[in-house]
Amino acid sequence: MMFLAQHLTNNQQNDYVNRNDLLSYVEKENARLKAVNQVAEMTLIQSNENGEILQKKRIQLPFQGTVEELLQDFGFVDTGKKSKLVFPFKKEKGATDTTIPNAQTVQTVQGSSSSNPLKAFSGLKIMMLVILLVGLFGGYSVILAGQNKRLKTEVASLENKVNNLSNLQVVAPQVDVFSRYFISSFYANDRDILDQYLTDSLKKEIEVKDGQLQSVVFEGVKKNGKNYQVSYVLQINQEESKRTVRLTFDVQSDKSGRYGWLVTSQPKEGLYPG
Repeated sequence: MMFLAQHLTNNQQNDYVNRNDLLSYVEKENARLKAVNQVAEMTLIQSNENGEILQKKRIQLPFQGTVEELLQDFGFVDTGKKSKLVFPFKKEKGATDTTIPNAQTVQTVQGSSSSNPLKAFSGLKIMMLVILLVGLFGGYSVILAGQNKRLKTEVASLENKVNNLSNLQVVAPQVDVFSRYFISSFYANDRDILDQYLTDSLKKEIEVKDGQLQSVVFEGVKKNGKNYQVSYVLQINQEESKRTVRLTFDVQSDKSGRYGWLVTSQPKEGLYPG
């Protein structure tokens, strides 16, 4: 058996394992209220081991007479109408709380106090991680765009150089053959023969040279706008002396020319080496 005293005035409740303890509490509470000249109501409940109510009695304190007289018909019931015991009131300090929270309530309370902050903290971390990733991706995209632009420029430059080199490899033998014939005529001082190697504008301006060629060495050819600039190292006998010079001039492809090429600039002599 179990006995419960619910104090309706201050919403406290106390439970006891036997009737004598309950009566002792009621008697003490009755004496206290008399001393302070206060009135209170109390509900007394008798229940079985399963928490089912066997008997309930409501009393008013303080009362006249003894507690045994007041509760002479309470606390002796073994059977009767049964209903679930509900304890909605606060218990007095030192008494045992008979209200047992269910597992769902405990889980909800614990979840509210512990999981919510964790969820909020986890959400903040995720948000910070997303912002960091977006920033890194944005910075990486800018860097990558710059690198791609520079790479495209470098590739285009390399392609242009390769195309020029390939073109020079094709052009160089043709230019070399044409230029050797031109150089021989240029130092022979024969304008009639020389004109077939020149553009119309250069025929009126060119200055020829006198000298006997000892050797003609092809030094190189490079693109110069629409033309090609060629250079040769020559060894020349001139007035009983020998000299070595570098001769440079421009040529261009021209199908109307006798050899498919024409000289477009005045040949210039320079020191070699130097």
